[in-house]
Amino acid sequence: MLPDPKYFEYNGHLRENTIEFSKWRSSDLQFDKTHQNKIQHVIVDNIDKIKDHRVLDLGCAAGYLPYLCHYYGAKHVTGVNVRSDEIKVANYFAEQVGMTNYNFVEQDIEDFSKTEELLKNVDTVIISFVLEHIRNPEYLIRLIAKSNVKHLIIGSTIVEDSITQPKLYYYTHDTEWKYNAHDGDRKKGLACCPNSRWLETVLYYHNWLIQDYKKCDQFVPWWFEQENLDTIPWFEKHVYFTSTRRQT
Repeated sequence: MLPDPKYFEYNGHLRENTIEFSKWRSSDLQFDKTHQNKIQHVIVDNIDKIKDHRVLDLGCAAGYLPYLCHYYGAKHVTGVNVRSDEIKVANYFAEQVGMTNYNFVEQDIEDFSKTEELLKNVDTVIISFVLEHIRNPEYLIRLIAKSNVKHLIIGSTIVEDSITQPKLYYYTHDTEWKYNAHDGDRKKGLACCPNSRWLETVLYYHNWLIQDYKKCDQFVPWWFEQENLDTIPWFEKHVYFTSTRRQT
C-alpha cells in the first residue's frame, strides 16, 4: 500500500515554495500514472530489498524515493544529488515528515571516487531515471558491481528500436531547467539513452542476475528528438530492472 499521495504532492510543492507540513494544504499536483509506475516498480515491488536494508539512492531528486524507503522500513537511506537546491528541499522535506536514519549528499555521481566511497556499507542501490542523464552509465554499473552491494534496482528511459544489438545513443540537452542534470557550465549536458538490450547485456556482463523486468509507459516523445542522434527513435518507453548479484 502506498503512502497518502499528499506526501508526493507536498514534496513537489516544496520545490517552488517552502512551507511547514502542518500548514500546507493539498494542491492539484497530479499523482500521474508515470509516477505511480515508478513507485510501484522501483519501491513497492522491491520491499524485500528495502526493508531492514541500507539503501543508496543515486540521483534522488528532492528525496521522495528515500522517503518511501524510510516508509517501508529501510535500516538507513542515503540520497545523492548534484543539485544543491534539491538537497535543501530533500532535507527540509525529511525533517517535516519525520524521517529518521537518513542523510542527503550533494555530489555528482560521476565523481566516481566519491561514489565508490558511498557504496561502502550499502545493501541496495536505486538508480531511478538517472542513467540517461550521465555520460558513462556502464562505468557506474561496473563500479557498483565491484562493491559489496547485493541488490541493484534500475528505472530508465530506453530507446526502443529495431536493433537487437546493444545500443547507446548520445544526445545533448538543455540544462537551464533547474532540476536537470548538467555539465560544469550548467548550459548543455551530454547524456545518453540505452536500448533495452544494452542494459541487459551490461548487467549480465557485470555479474548481475536480472530477477524482474518490466516495460511500461509511452514516454514524452520530444525529449530525445535531438539533432545529434544518428537514428531518431520511433518511440520511447520506461523499463525497470531488479537485479541481484549472481553467485560465482
